[in-house]
Amino acid sequence: MDLAAVVVNRVLPELFNEREEALFEQLREPANVERLSAGVDGDVAPVLDAAELAVTLRRTRAEHLATLQRALDPRIPLIYVPYLFARSHGARATRRVSELLAEEL
Repeated sequence: MDLAAVVVNRVLPELFNEREEALFEQLREPANVERLSAGVDGDVAPVLDAAELAVTLRRTRAEHLATLQRALDPRIPLIYVPYLFARSHGARATRRVSELLAEEL
């Protein structure tokens, strides 16, 4: 069977560049979390934890994609369909996925 391409669905975006990640790590320091929480009059730790989880998930999946790409014939392209952050999936979401897929092709 000929393989024309591999479609990778629900690819998470990179959340931070290197500079932003260094700043994010500084924000995660306990004293800064306290200051931020006081500044917004609420606990920011869950938001920072969620961002850290998103970064970890993205990087773990990126490692798996790199392994897949190394195992594939270099002539076989990987086509990325980004993760849609939507509560429901209907015609609008389908249209968006088709637009993003068209950009990859």
